[in-house]
Amino acid sequence: MKKLVLFMVMIFFVMTAANVFAGGESIESIFYSLDMDKDGNVTREELCVYYTDIEVCSERFYFYDRNDNDMLSLEEFVGLAGKPELVFVNIDKDKDGRVTKKELCALYDDVAFCEKRFIHYDRNGDGYIILKEFEVVFK
Repeated sequence: MKKLVLFMVMIFFVMTAANVFAGGESIESIFYSLDMDKDGNVTREELCVYYTDIEVCSERFYFYDRNDNDMLSLEEFVGLAGKPELVFVNIDKDKDGRVTKKELCALYDDVAFCEKRFIHYDRNGDGYIILKEFEVVFK
Protein backbone atom coordinates (compact mmCIF):
# COMPACT_ATOMS: atom_id res chain seq x y z
CA MET A 1 0.00 0.00 0.00
CA LYS A 2 2.86 2.37 0.84
CA LYS A 3 4.39 1.80 -2.58
CA LEU A 4 1.09 2.57 -4.27
CA VAL A 5 0.72 5.83 -2.35
CA LEU A 6 4.31 6.80 -3.13
CA PHE A 7 3.74 5.96 -6.79
CA MET A 8 0.60 8.11 -6.86
CA VAL A 9 2.45 11.02 -5.26
CA MET A 10 5.21 10.74 -7.88
CA ILE A 11 2.62 10.68 -10.68
CA PHE A 12 1.08 13.84 -9.23
CA PHE A 13 4.47 15.58 -9.25
CA VAL A 14 5.21 14.44 -12.77
CA MET A 15 1.88 15.79 -13.96
CA THR A 16 2.45 19.05 -12.08
CA ALA A 17 5.93 19.48 -13.54
CA ALA A 18 4.69 18.70 -17.04
CA ASN A 19 1.93 21.29 -16.72
CA VAL A 20 4.36 23.94 -15.53
CA PHE A 21 6.78 23.32 -18.40
CA ALA A 22 3.99 23.27 -20.97
CA GLY A 23 2.34 26.41 -19.61
CA GLY A 24 5.14 28.83 -20.40
CA GLU A 25 5.87 29.45 -16.72
CA SER A 26 8.98 31.31 -15.64
CA ILE A 27 12.24 29.48 -15.03
CA GLU A 28 11.92 30.31 -11.33
CA SER A 29 8.45 28.75 -11.18
CA ILE A 30 9.79 25.63 -12.85
CA PHE A 31 12.61 25.44 -10.32
CA TYR A 32 10.22 25.73 -7.37
CA SER A 33 7.88 23.11 -8.84
CA LEU A 34 10.83 20.69 -9.16
CA ASP A 35 12.00 21.37 -5.58
CA MET A 36 9.63 18.82 -4.07
CA ASP A 37 10.99 18.94 -0.53
CA LYS A 38 11.09 22.76 -0.65
CA ASP A 39 14.65 22.97 0.70
CA GLY A 40 15.70 25.58 -1.88
CA ASN A 41 17.69 23.08 -3.98
CA VAL A 42 16.83 20.61 -6.72
CA THR A 43 18.43 17.18 -6.45
CA ARG A 44 19.09 14.84 -9.36
CA GLU A 45 16.04 12.78 -8.35
CA GLU A 46 13.84 15.86 -8.31
CA LEU A 47 15.11 16.96 -11.72
CA CYS A 48 14.55 13.48 -13.14
CA VAL A 49 10.84 13.75 -12.42
CA TYR A 50 10.67 16.06 -15.44
CA TYR A 51 12.99 14.18 -17.81
CA THR A 52 11.80 10.77 -18.98
CA ASP A 53 15.27 9.85 -20.30
CA ILE A 54 17.54 9.19 -17.30
CA GLU A 55 20.69 9.82 -19.39
CA VAL A 56 19.43 13.24 -20.45
CA CYS A 57 18.50 14.02 -16.85
CA SER A 58 21.92 13.01 -15.55
CA GLU A 59 23.65 15.03 -18.23
CA ARG A 60 21.61 18.14 -17.54
CA PHE A 61 22.32 17.75 -13.87
CA TYR A 62 26.08 17.59 -14.57
CA PHE A 63 25.84 20.69 -16.74
CA TYR A 64 23.76 22.71 -14.29
CA ASP A 65 25.58 21.73 -11.08
CA ARG A 66 28.44 24.15 -11.55
CA ASN A 67 29.80 23.86 -7.99
CA ASP A 68 29.62 20.02 -7.95
CA ASN A 69 27.67 19.80 -4.69
CA ASP A 70 25.04 17.38 -6.09
CA MET A 71 22.31 20.00 -5.73
CA LEU A 72 21.08 22.73 -8.03
CA SER A 73 20.54 26.14 -6.55
CA LEU A 74 18.09 28.56 -8.09
CA GLU A 75 21.02 30.56 -9.43
CA GLU A 76 22.56 27.53 -11.15
CA PHE A 77 19.22 26.47 -12.62
CA VAL A 78 18.18 29.91 -13.85
CA GLY A 79 21.66 30.68 -15.15
CA LEU A 80 21.75 27.75 -17.55
CA ALA A 81 18.22 26.43 -18.10
CA GLY A 82 17.27 26.69 -21.74
CA LYS A 83 20.58 28.34 -22.66
CA PRO A 84 22.72 25.78 -24.47
CA GLU A 85 25.22 28.44 -25.53
CA LEU A 86 26.06 29.21 -21.89
CA VAL A 87 26.46 25.53 -21.07
CA PHE A 88 28.68 25.11 -24.12
CA VAL A 89 30.91 28.05 -23.17
CA ASN A 90 31.34 26.61 -19.68
CA ILE A 91 32.43 23.23 -21.07
CA ASP A 92 34.80 24.74 -23.67
CA LYS A 93 37.63 25.39 -21.21
CA ASP A 94 40.21 26.60 -23.75
CA LYS A 95 37.60 28.86 -25.43
CA ASP A 96 38.45 27.74 -28.96
CA GLY A 97 34.81 27.28 -29.96
CA ARG A 98 35.08 23.49 -29.93
CA VAL A 99 34.53 20.98 -27.14
CA THR A 100 36.91 18.05 -27.11
CA LYS A 101 36.21 14.67 -25.58
CA LYS A 102 38.63 15.58 -22.78
CA GLU A 103 36.72 18.78 -22.00
CA LEU A 104 33.37 17.00 -21.99
CA CYS A 105 34.61 14.04 -19.95
CA ALA A 106 35.95 16.38 -17.26
CA LEU A 107 32.29 16.75 -16.25
CA TYR A 108 31.56 13.06 -15.78
CA ASP A 109 32.60 10.39 -13.31
CA ASP A 110 31.65 7.63 -15.76
CA VAL A 111 34.04 7.60 -18.74
CA ALA A 112 31.98 5.09 -20.74
CA PHE A 113 28.88 7.26 -20.31
CA CYS A 114 30.86 10.33 -21.39
CA GLU A 115 32.22 8.65 -24.50
CA LYS A 116 28.71 7.59 -25.47
CA ARG A 117 27.42 11.14 -24.97
CA PHE A 118 30.36 12.61 -26.91
CA ILE A 119 29.54 10.46 -29.94
CA HIS A 120 25.90 11.57 -29.60
CA TYR A 121 26.90 15.26 -29.64
CA ASP A 122 29.63 15.01 -32.31
CA ARG A 123 27.11 14.81 -35.15
CA ASN A 124 29.66 14.96 -37.99
CA GLY A 125 32.22 12.67 -36.32
CA ASP A 126 35.15 15.07 -36.62
CA GLY A 127 36.25 14.61 -32.99
CA TYR A 128 34.96 17.99 -31.82
CA ILE A 129 31.61 19.36 -30.75
CA ILE A 130 30.76 22.80 -32.06
CA LEU A 131 27.97 24.98 -30.71
CA LYS A 132 25.51 24.10 -33.51
CA GLU A 133 25.96 20.37 -32.85
CA PHE A 134 25.60 20.94 -29.12
CA GLU A 135 22.43 23.00 -29.53
CA VAL A 136 20.74 20.33 -31.65
CA VAL A 137 21.15 17.66 -28.98
CA PHE A 138 20.82 19.95 -25.93
CA LYS A 139 17.38 21.17 -26.93
